[in-house]
Amino acid sequence: MAQFLETINVGSPTGEETGMLSALAKAEGEAKVQIMKDIQQHAMQKVQEWQNQVVYIGIIGDPGAGKSTFINSFRDLKPKEKDSAEVGGKHTTTEVTEYPHPHRKNLILVDFPGVLLKKGEDPNKAFDIRQYLDIHGPKMELCDVFLVFSSGRIQ
Repeated sequence: MAQFLETINVGSPTGEETGMLSALAKAEGEAKVQIMKDIQQHAMQKVQEWQNQVVYIGIIGDPGAGKSTFINSFRDLKPKEKDSAEVGGKHTTTEVTEYPHPHRKNLILVDFPGVLLKKGEDPNKAFDIRQYLDIHGPKMELCDVFLVFSSGRIQ
């Protein structure tokens, strides 16, 4: 996310932007009109850069909480439709899967497996976050933001 913000210069104006604003304040007549055109062109370029940024939204949470259903709804797809996320009431997603938005290819939903222990481990043992991060951490680091789904109360 920090890289995204640096790319579009969110926050304080850059030196170039400050220079344009200072020149605008001092300019008159045709020079002022030209500076306004330069500012408009600069703003349009920044908007274009922002629109072209790829944004990864991580979808994580309990198995069966509706993560894949949300992904399909967000992408205007029904279950079993081509390119839809597989939907089930239990632990359906077993691999991290990326789903680009059909109309905004630079918006990618990243479906993570439900928060569970590996098969065969003691079911009475608490969730092991370190184990989950060892497996899925590299993909999680690509995400700009996460939506967390729960089938019950988060404690």
